[in-house]
Amino acid sequence: MINLSKELIRQIIADGGFQTLKDIGDYLKDPYGIEISAEYVSHITDVVIEHARLWQNRPLGSVYPFVFMDAIYYKVKEDSKIKNRGVKDVLVFIVDGLLGFKEAISASYPESVIQRCIIHQLRNTFKYVSYKDSKEVMNDFKLVYKAINEAEALSALDIVEEKWVKKYPTAIRIWRDNWDVISPFFSFPQKIRTIMYMTNII
Repeated sequence: MINLSKELIRQIIADGGFQTLKDIGDYLKDPYGIEISAEYVSHITDVVIEHARLWQNRPLGSVYPFVFMDAIYYKVKEDSKIKNRGVKDVLVFIVDGLLGFKEAISASYPESVIQRCIIHQLRNTFKYVSYKDSKEVMNDFKLVYKAINEAEALSALDIVEEKWVKKYPTAIRIWRDNWDVISPFFSFPQKIRTIMYMTNII
C-alpha cells in the first residue's frame, strides 16, 4: 500500500475542490505520477477528512492581531466557535461582503475593528460597471484605496462619484454604504495595509 506523506496529505487538504474520487486520483497522477485504485482513494479521503477535522478543532491562541474570514458560515452571534476555542481578543477582523458578518462579529467581539476586504469590495463594485469602462473606473478607485489617509480617500471618492455616479450609481453607493468597514484601512501604516488588503491570504 502506498504511504502518503503528511506533507502530501496537507497539500490535498489545502487544494481541495474535489468532486469525485476520480478527481483525487487525477490530482495524484499529475504531477506526482501516483496511480492508485478507487478503493485507496476512498482510504485517502478518510485520512484527509480526519486530518481536516483535527485541524478545524485545534486549540487557538487567546489573542490575534488579524483574523481573516472569507465566506465562512457558522453561528458567531449565538455561540462563537473561535471564542469557544479560546480566542479572547482580536484587533482586526478582515472579512468579505457576506451578509451579517459585521453584526455577528460585533456581538461576540464588540471592541474589534471590522475591515472589509478591499479586493472583495472592488469585485463587488465591478459587478455594476460595464467592461468597456472597467479599466478607467479601476484607475479612479485606486486613488481611493491607495490614499494616504481617510480624508484624502473621501476626497478621491467624491471625485469618482462626481464622474461616475450617473452612469453607475450602485457602484458608488456600495462604497458610501460600507464606508464604516472600509475606512479603518486608512488608520494603519502601509506595511499593515498590505496584510489587510484581502482575505485571500487564507
